[in-house]
Amino acid sequence: MQEDWLPEFKEECKRTIRMSVDDRIRYGFTYEYKPILDDAPWRSFDSMEEYRRWCHENLPKYLGHGMDELDRETLERETALAARHEIDRRKRFRRELERERDEQGSISS
Repeated sequence: MQEDWLPEFKEECKRTIRMSVDDRIRYGFTYEYKPILDDAPWRSFDSMEEYRRWCHENLPKYLGHGMDELDRETLERETALAARHEIDRRKRFRRELERERDEQGSISS
């Protein structure tokens, strides 16, 4: 599975490095929805043990809060999905940056 996305991901990383520092900072930070964790404005626990038990019982394993280890197949699948998401995100941002530059160029012409 990894072989499918790795070359494209590496190329996207190279493209990102060629961007200015300002553009990398501008487009480098994104919000990533975390199921269940982001669904309530806040939570409170009386102890770390209670918090860990809640995480184990409520959160998807791939978020890394469970006590169980992920099997290799699940880990590879989630890694590939995260990589694909990041590749697509970088492409969208690059297109947006190019569109902004085109608009600025047409304004100054």
